[in-house]
Amino acid sequence: GGRLYEAVYKPTGHNELYRNPVVKPAPFSGKGWWLGVGGMEWAAPTDEHGLMEYLPWDASVTRNGDGGATVTVAAADRMTGLRVTGAITLSPEEGAYTVSARMENRTSTQQRGQLWTNAMVAPGGTNKVSPRLRFVMPTAEMVVHSTNDTSLPAERSTVSWPVHGGRDLADMSTWQGWLGGFAMPSAARGSFAAVYNPDADEGLVKTFSNREMPGLKFFGWGSSLNPAVYTDGDSSYAELWGGITPTFWDYAVFPPGSGLGWTERWQPVARTGGVSLASAWGTASVAGSTVCLLPVRRIEGATLAVTHPDGSRETAPFSAYPDRPATVTLSGPVAELEVLGADGTVLLKGKPVR
Repeated sequence: GGRLYEAVYKPTGHNELYRNPVVKPAPFSGKGWWLGVGGMEWAAPTDEHGLMEYLPWDASVTRNGDGGATVTVAAADRMTGLRVTGAITLSPEEGAYTVSARMENRTSTQQRGQLWTNAMVAPGGTNKVSPRLRFVMPTAEMVVHSTNDTSLPAERSTVSWPVHGGRDLADMSTWQGWLGGFAMPSAARGSFAAVYNPDADEGLVKTFSNREMPGLKFFGWGSSLNPAVYTDGDSSYAELWGGITPTFWDYAVFPPGSGLGWTERWQPVARTGGVSLASAWGTASVAGSTVCLLPVRRIEGATLAVTHPDGSRETAPFSAYPDRPATVTLSGPVAELEVLGADGTVLLKGKPVR
C-alpha cells in the first residue's frame, strides 16, 4: 500500500499513528474488504478507502540539500490507469514532516477519480484512541458523511460545529455511535485540523492550503463498534482525511496528461493542553489568559501579540523549541493572536478555535 506506517515524536517516544498488530480484512471500501493496517494510506481512485491499499507500490529515497530526505511511493490503479504518488519529507531540526499527494492521468483517455490521504491516528502512545479524543476543525458546520447515532441527522445533512443540539461533537465522548463528516471548503474554513488526546496531553496537527486541498474529513468509531471487525485485541484508531474533492460524493475529471495534488504538513504536539490555532510555523493553544506555543523549529526572540475581547492589545516576548513549548500568561482572555519573528515577520495569526 505504500503507506507511512509510523510517525514517532521523539520528545515522548510515541508513535502518533495507529499500528494494527495484525493484518485482518475489514468489510469496508468499494472492494468489499480493506486492509486497515494503520499509518497513513493513499485512498484512490474511488471514495472511502479506494482500491489500492493492498497493491505493491514502488519506493525511492532522495537525499535533500538541507540534509533531510524524501521517500516517494507510487503505483497505478488497475481500473483507470491513474497514477498515484505520495512523497514524505523529513528535514533536520524540525518537529514536523511533510506529505504530498498527487494523481496523474498518463493514459490517452479522460478519466475520473478521487484521491485522499487517510491518517489513522492514535496519539498518546497506547495504540488506542482516548474516549475523550478531540477533533479540532475550524469550521462552523459539518456535512454528515455517515453515522449510526440516531440522535444526529442522516448522511448529507448539515450540522453546526462543534456544538450541535447542545452537544460538543468535537469531543468523541459525547457521541452515541460512529460519526464521520466533511468540513466543506469555504473562506471561513481554517487551514489546519487536529486530533488531541487530553488524557495523554498529546496530539497531531496538520496544516494545508484550502485552495489545493478542498477535501477535509474526520471519522471516529466512538464506542459503538467491536474492534474485532478490523483487529485482534483492543487497539483502536480515528481518522483525519484530506482530498482533491470536497466529499466522497464528488469526482475530479482528469483529461489525458493532467494531474491534481496538494501538500500537507504534520506536527506532533505534546504538553500544550490542546490545539487552538496552527500554521506551518507551529501550534498555539489558548486557555483563558494563557497561551502555549510549540514551534516546528526553535525560535528565540519572538513576540506574542494578542487582542483582548475589549479590543486592547498586549505583547509578550518568548522563546520556544519543538520539544519544549513556551507558556505565556497574559492579563486577560485572548480574542485574537499573532506570533511575530525576531524580524517582525508574522508566523501565526488568527482567532483561536474554542
